[in-house]
Amino acid sequence: MDTRGLRPGLGRGGHLQVPGKNGMDIGPYESRDLEAMAELYNRQALEEPHVAPMSGLMFEELVIAKSYFDPQGLLVAREGQEVLGWIHASVAPTTEIWQDARATFARICMLVYPVGKLELGLRLVERARDWLASQGHQTLMAFHSRQGYPFYRGLWMGGERMCPTTFVHLHAALSAGGFKATAESAFLRAQLDRRPREEQAAIAAEFVDEPLDMARKSTAESWRGFAPRTIKAMVGKDQAGIIGYVMQPQLTAKLGGPCVNIYLLATNPSYQRKGIAAALVSRAVAKGYELGARRATVGTQLGNVAAHRTYERFGFKPYRLSIGREWNAPEGGGE
Repeated sequence: MDTRGLRPGLGRGGHLQVPGKNGMDIGPYESRDLEAMAELYNRQALEEPHVAPMSGLMFEELVIAKSYFDPQGLLVAREGQEVLGWIHASVAPTTEIWQDARATFARICMLVYPVGKLELGLRLVERARDWLASQGHQTLMAFHSRQGYPFYRGLWMGGERMCPTTFVHLHAALSAGGFKATAESAFLRAQLDRRPREEQAAIAAEFVDEPLDMARKSTAESWRGFAPRTIKAMVGKDQAGIIGYVMQPQLTAKLGGPCVNIYLLATNPSYQRKGIAAALVSRAVAKGYELGARRATVGTQLGNVAAHRTYERFGFKPYRLSIGREWNAPEGGGE
C-alpha cells in the first residue's frame, strides 16, 4: 500500500486512519492480534539468532503481565483483519538498582514491520511518538540503553538490549520519525567449546555467586522469565568488582542450546588493573558453560578498549553494532 502524499487522520477510539486500498488504521492492540503480532516479530528476527522466538502466550506472560504495561502504548497497524505491523511505546520506571526508583522515562521499546514498507514503519513511529509526547514527555528514547530495560530484556540481544544496525528498516523508520542516534554499543559473542579456566586476580579475593538482588519491583519485572545472577569479588569487606550473568534458554531453538549473557561488569576504581575484571569474566562464562551454554554474549561501549581487551582474552569477537536513538520535542512545540 502506497500512502505517499496522503495525510492520516484520527478516527474513532483514537485510531490513526491512513487511506489505502482497503483502509488502514493504527490503534491499541486487541488480544486477538497477539499471535499475528508474534508471527511478524519472528519473521522480522528470523535471521538474528540472538533474538528469541516469541509466541502470543509468551507475549502475554513476559510483556503484558508487567505492572507498568500500558495497553494504549501497544499500537497495531491493521488493514481489515490483517495485522500489518506494530510498535510498543511505554512510560516505565528505571530498572537498575543504582538508578532513581522514582523516575519514569518514555521510550519506544519495540518496532515490527516488514522490510520494504517504510511508510508503514514511519506511521507507526509517528503514532507512538505522538502518544508518548501526549503523556507530557519532551525527550523520548528508542531501543536505548539509558535508564534501564523495562521490556524484552533477555529476549532481544541480551540483557542490555539495543537495536542492531542489521535491522536497517527499523533504523530508517526511527530516523525518518526524528529519532537521532545518540548511543552505540558493540555486541560481542564467543563460542564455548570447553569450560574456560577460572583466572586468579593479582590480589587475594573471594568470589561470591548469588542471585541478583531483585527487591526492587521494577528490577524484578524487567527480568521476568529469567533468573539473573551476580558474582562479586570481595577483598575483605570491600567489593572490588561485580559481574552479572544470565542464562537464555529461550535461544535454544535458534542456537541449539542456551546462551549465557553478561549484562553487567564493573570494577571498583581502587582495585582496577589487578585482574579483577578478567577473574570475574572467566567465572561467569565458566558458570554458563556448566549450565549448558555453548555461546556467550555481552554488550559493551564501542570505544571501551579496556573492556574489549578483557573480553577478547576469552574468545569474544565483535558480532553486531547496536544503536540507541533519542527524540527531543522541538522548541515552541512545532514539528
